[in-house]
Amino acid sequence: MALDLLRQVLGTEQEPEWLRDLRHQHGVGADAVDGLDRYYELKTTYGPELDTVTLTAKECERAASGAEFFLVVVSGLAADSDPVLRLVPEPLRQLGVHPSGNVILTGIKQSGSLIVEFGAGEEP
Repeated sequence: MALDLLRQVLGTEQEPEWLRDLRHQHGVGADAVDGLDRYYELKTTYGPELDTVTLTAKECERAASGAEFFLVVVSGLAADSDPVLRLVPEPLRQLGVHPSGNVILTGIKQSGSLIVEFGAGEEP
């Protein structure tokens, strides 16, 4: 569902192949890539929006690689909630970074990011 919401935000829902799902490809360091070689890492929750997420070493590598990289935080995915998508460009520059084997990013809610709220009755 989160990938479908991202396609909707990017305006590519009619061209699903423009945003390719990479979740089943090991070692890529991102969940999706678009036709312009921009990478997207999705972090999702059924409940309220998170302010802290963890990136794996590969995800952190991809974010630091120089390629355009976006953190996509999707919350409210429970059936009785309205989803919210937050698109954070350059998360390693905008967010607090706390190495711990993986990389913990903090301050998502205060970042310069695009937030899209999906109201009741809106289809992803």
